Amino acid sequence: MGGGREATLRAFGRVAKPLLATELALGVDMGTTSQDIKLIYQGAELPPPGTGLTQQEKDGTPLEDHATGYGVVVAAKASCEFAGGKLSGATVAIEGFGKVGGGVASYMAAEGARVVAISTIKGTTYNENGLDVKRLLEKRRKTGDRAIEEYQDAQHLDRAALYSLPVDILIPGARPHVIDKNNVGSIQAKIISSIANVPITEEAEETLFQRGIISVPDFISNAGGVVLGTTDRIGGTAEQVFLGIRTLIRPITIEILDDARRKGANPHSLAVNRARERIIRARKGENPDQIAGNKWQFLGNINRDNA
Repeated sequence: MGGGREATLRAFGRVAKPLLATELALGVDMGTTSQDIKLIYQGAELPPPGTGLTQQEKDGTPLEDHATGYGVVVAAKASCEFAGGKLSGATVAIEGFGKVGGGVASYMAAEGARVVAISTIKGTTYNENGLDVKRLLEKRRKTGDRAIEEYQDAQHLDRAALYSLPVDILIPGARPHVIDKNNVGSIQAKIISSIANVPITEEAEETLFQRGIISVPDFISNAGGVVLGTTDRIGGTAEQVFLGIRTLIRPITIEILDDARRKGANPHSLAVNRARERIIRARKGENPDQIAGNKWQFLGNINRDNA
């Protein structure tokens, strides 16, 4: 297709218009920006949904840079509590230092965790005593991806080394299936809370469970962006986004981990089956709130608060 990226995005919007005109909403992900989303909706001749909450700034960056990362940290903290430990003082390795990875690093540091490793496509930067997250974020604003490479007080390792480092918490943050049968045996982390979609193969998920490693299902740990988008569409506020993330992700994480322990099945397979059953029952016309319980009703409460 000719015309470059902008023309392609507009063309996609024209084709997807019947879906975009209903309940489907788009959001940024790997390789896309908010401007890309605007172009798609322009192609569909539709206004972007929501009030622009995703672009509202917090600490100098758009809210969309915060929500997913905050949710990943909430899931990790809940997992630590489930395991009888604390997030404060835990060592953390993060794959990626873009918008979400930077948010994870920032919120981990705010919780008292020690970010000891960050990887990008250029490699892994590792200091067992901890990286200076604030300094790295400041440097990233000036030099972009080079911030990790130029960080001096650390070892510079191969990108794949991140997965086998002796840390408490591992955060896969980019590509699918980075943890598979070939490297799952080398993982030393006790908890995995993912940014990425499907970063672990089904086979590796089962191996992690058998090894006693807590792996939060990715579509639970990275659901903060969905909460942000939904809150935006119904006219909520930034404060309600963070409240919503805590209200949803923390109890659901603990619930699925507890179910996994009681039933002897890995959390990801249980979560997938539960989501599938919920979708089937919703299609039959059953009330989603009755299916999922009161913790799903926070969106309705936000809506009433802003009525």
